[in-house]
Amino acid sequence: MVQPAAKWTMIIGAIVLVGSMIAMFAGGATIMDNVSEEPTTQWEGQAPQTVNLVLKPEIIHTVFIEQGSNVTVVTPTDVDFMPCADDGSCDLWLKPGMTYIGDLSVTKKGEYSIEFQGAGDVEVGEIPIDIGAAMSAFIGFCGACCGGLLLVIGIILAFTMKGPQSSNVMLVDPNTGMLVQSQPAAQVMETPGAYAQTYTTEQPAFQEPGQQPPPQF
Repeated sequence: MVQPAAKWTMIIGAIVLVGSMIAMFAGGATIMDNVSEEPTTQWEGQAPQTVNLVLKPEIIHTVFIEQGSNVTVVTPTDVDFMPCADDGSCDLWLKPGMTYIGDLSVTKKGEYSIEFQGAGDVEVGEIPIDIGAAMSAFIGFCGACCGGLLLVIGIILAFTMKGPQSSNVMLVDPNTGMLVQSQPAAQVMETPGAYAQTYTTEQPAFQEPGQQPPPQF
């Protein structure tokens, strides 16, 4: 029999796991909808050129260059340029005559100087990300990890925790020596008068011959 501690650990773990996975997938689906949108143009021009752009953490800043050009992106230390070739996402967005090459990412909103070297047209786009969906996906992921851990712990407890050992008590008629019945000890202890009913026919050890047995109450 599964012990209550193990059972409730598994139930809570399963509830947390299912709820967290729903939140994680719901948030992830919203983010994917955002990413699938076409970026709006934030800036466009020609390289070589250095421009000041307002960059935000909650926005994906896409960079497109003219097809066949050799434009490269140079950023300050507090701006990360993430080439699409690193994660194989170069076909994620398509623009006629332009090639998507990567994103600009920051951890703090501000105005940053971005340098485009080489020669060719350049376009920087914006795609806003739903912060609530991102938090839902992150919290859902953390909750799913915790729920899965609780579920595993509950399963381990279910296999390792042992319940109280039950024993049987045999009731024997003292006059005949015959087995009257066999039942669990706990049931015998919970049955009022169980022993009295079993041994009512036994003659008391102190009774003298010829005397009437004391009345039974």
